[in-house]
Amino acid sequence: MSDEQEQQLATVIRDRVVGLERYKSSDIKLNPKNWRTHPDAQRKALRGVLNEIGIAGVCIVYESERYGGITLIDGELRTTEIDQELPCALLDVDDDEADKIIATFDALSAMASSDEARVKELLDGMRFEDDAANELIERMRVEHDLAVTAWQDDVTDIEAIAPYNAEDEQGVIRIKVPRSELEDVHKRLEAWLDGEKIQHDTRTF
Repeated sequence: MSDEQEQQLATVIRDRVVGLERYKSSDIKLNPKNWRTHPDAQRKALRGVLNEIGIAGVCIVYESERYGGITLIDGELRTTEIDQELPCALLDVDDDEADKIIATFDALSAMASSDEARVKELLDGMRFEDDAANELIERMRVEHDLAVTAWQDDVTDIEAIAPYNAEDEQGVIRIKVPRSELEDVHKRLEAWLDGEKIQHDTRTF
């Protein structure tokens, strides 16, 4: 075999997916090595998306010698929230390889950057029927600076406005809030300011 042929073989990536299977969620073992936690807001948002869209992705599983049986690599929240058969990508990996996938799967995704123009176009006018799912979209708008910004020159207690990412810009307090929470935030600020109306600006999105 020539050096060129060896190099070509070396560039062929192994496909470790050996099948698309369906397993009852209760039959899939959760992986103790999973380092992600799932707050209640995430669970509610997932439930809202599932109720409107349905299952649109696969869990990733493998046959574990360490834990004995079909064990999860990715998809814990779906596995715990859905009591029915789930579509699963079955991998031919061992326990050590599964650990490496768990360690890097979400971390690699987190390394991606965002095209802000595309984010704006994607989220423009997007609405779900579920409040928790809409809150997820609003949080994305906040993250990408597309949400409502409210401010008031006389507010000095930044900590009192938490968790709305308040910051002091030359004496002006700016707070980014999801639009769904803006009315409540205004009421809180007006109470601190003895009923004075809060100036606000709605960004285009």
